[in-house]
Amino acid sequence: MRRFEELARAMKVRALRSGLRLLGRSAPALAGRWATDLFLATRRRGTGLAPGVPLGATAMPVGGAPGREAYVWGKRGSIVLLVHGWGADSGAMCSLVRPLRERGCRVVAFDAPAHGANQGRHTTMTDFVASVRDVLDKFEPAAEVRAVVGHSLGGLAAVAALGAARRLPERLVLLSAPSSLNEALRSFVAHWGITPPVEQRIREELSRSHGVPIEHWDVRTLADRDRFPALVIHDRDDVFVPFGEASVVAQALGASARVELTEGLGHARILADRRTTSLVADFVAAAA
Repeated sequence: MRRFEELARAMKVRALRSGLRLLGRSAPALAGRWATDLFLATRRRGTGLAPGVPLGATAMPVGGAPGREAYVWGKRGSIVLLVHGWGADSGAMCSLVRPLRERGCRVVAFDAPAHGANQGRHTTMTDFVASVRDVLDKFEPAAEVRAVVGHSLGGLAAVAALGAARRLPERLVLLSAPSSLNEALRSFVAHWGITPPVEQRIREELSRSHGVPIEHWDVRTLADRDRFPALVIHDRDDVFVPFGEASVVAQALGASARVELTEGLGHARILADRRTTSLVADFVAAAA
């Protein structure tokens, strides 16, 4: 059954790729809008809202952000904020909860706009970053934040949010994070075989929807070097974000950032690996 589903998914990708190429030749503007929607999509077609509160968590309001909830594990300890990746939700980060709780931390996660239990199928990096900053600044603002842990584009969003946040963590952890939205777009363009004229249309659409050029979202310009110790973890077999991005991200964060490379885990399974989750938890606990 699983093999059949994988085959069906591969056929669908080939059909979409062919459709984009054909439309790109005849109507590049339309192809650009279609491809931009695909790039900004937060859910696969046919999938709906997440069921709600992750297992073991308590839903709590985020002050000053109407309708926004945080999912909290534990009643005591310094906060560790988990930021999921694009197209995922708070549940994707649950494998980190137990090791962090065992080290005395209080764990907080949330669903970004148009992700998880939130309405919508598309969002922007601008709105994603604003949601991270809201939770960081407004969830129990008097509490200490031990660390922020971000996965994939959630890691990039975390770096951008920290640049304007009022409350800062003691440590930062990035897993499978790209150095920039521009790099993420390059991987997207290569995956779908998008032509240069259509890529230019995507860039124009993204600049319009985000309110800033796509080049704005880059750790090399957003990161405040040497502000806090950072751990950058990446898998050598990541097919979505090349593992070479880890060194780019670490250099942008400064001399206090260290890189750990894994193998055989890919882009998403790195979150479920026990060695990885223990590595994250130990690094966070060392800030105490």
